[in-house]
Amino acid sequence: MRAPDPSGQKIWHAVIRIGDSAIFINDTFPEMGASPNRSKLWIYTTDVDALFNRAVGAGATIKMAPGDMFWGDRIAMLGDRFGQEWALAQHTQDLSPEELQRAQEAEVAKYAAAPSKK
Repeated sequence: MRAPDPSGQKIWHAVIRIGDSAIFINDTFPEMGASPNRSKLWIYTTDVDALFNRAVGAGATIKMAPGDMFWGDRIAMLGDRFGQEWALAQHTQDLSPEELQRAQEAEVAKYAAAPSKK
């Protein structure tokens, strides 16, 4: 599965399945405030908030507190002492293709309306 950005030039995310495991990959988006890094590991869990709190309690650096995303996941971002970034995710709702398209358009419009970070 792959989800291109609205330009069709970059990948918001793609999924590679190996057995019953999924590996997510994506392009970087510096125009949205993201900086390139070597990798970001995603862990899907049934309770992202509990795992986030456990990781912070063990010394992880908060990159993004848990929040609900337009595509139906709840996500948090952390950094470890080695500089690796971790995404903790929990699927919270199933969206039809039409609902996902509307949510994506609303998210893109939000970024287009935001002041530039230059």
